[in-house]
Amino acid sequence: EKNNKPDIRYMDFRIFGLYRDKSGNIWVATDKHGAICFKKGDIKSEPISHVLNGISVSSIFQDSEGGMWFSTLTEGIYYLPTGSFLTYTTEEGLSSNNVNTLALTERGIVIGTNDEYINYPLNGKIVNTRVSKTKNDRIQVLFKDHAEQLWVGTNEYLYNVKRNGSIQKYFNSKYNLLMDGGGNDKSRNIFSIKTIANSIDGGIWIGESNCFSNFANEKVVYNSHLI
Repeated sequence: EKNNKPDIRYMDFRIFGLYRDKSGNIWVATDKHGAICFKKGDIKSEPISHVLNGISVSSIFQDSEGGMWFSTLTEGIYYLPTGSFLTYTTEEGLSSNNVNTLALTERGIVIGTNDEYINYPLNGKIVNTRVSKTKNDRIQVLFKDHAEQLWVGTNEYLYNVKRNGSIQKYFNSKYNLLMDGGGNDKSRNIFSIKTIANSIDGGIWIGESNCFSNFANEKVVYNSHLI
């Protein structure tokens, strides 16, 4: 930014997301143009890396060892540990090649596919865990909170995957997010979770299609629909 005017770089294709790696470089996840990396976020300079051109990259993540993970909408997962890619698809056990989201937990990388499953790479293969029992549920967001808990946001529900492997489901009612079984599940309002972030009070913020909520201590303490 110079003279209070932002730097602008025009790209004639859709952008799905941005990611800042540990070196301060900015990666751009694009539609059908792969992943593009700008050194230190300098978008006026030529990219220092452009990988997976021709592929739609939905998200980018760097693990604790510095390896780069790229989820795609049609080709599964690509992992770049050094100079060459490793690829995970349904042939290696991925539940779907349509991958929406990634997260890093104490178990390693977690892959959220466009179905009911989360996937864990293990010894060159993929282990699947079914999070949702709802046929049309689709995993859209994975998020690790302050307490190292894994939250899963879908187009219908919110899930908490605990360290012991148990899974807690929450559904959306008019005034609260209730635990599964805590209300009339048939009358609940489904929601489409787009993003999750930590709250300074120890809870989480949930961004939905048309509102956002603060969820703490098993209940919603704020909802933008109810202002």
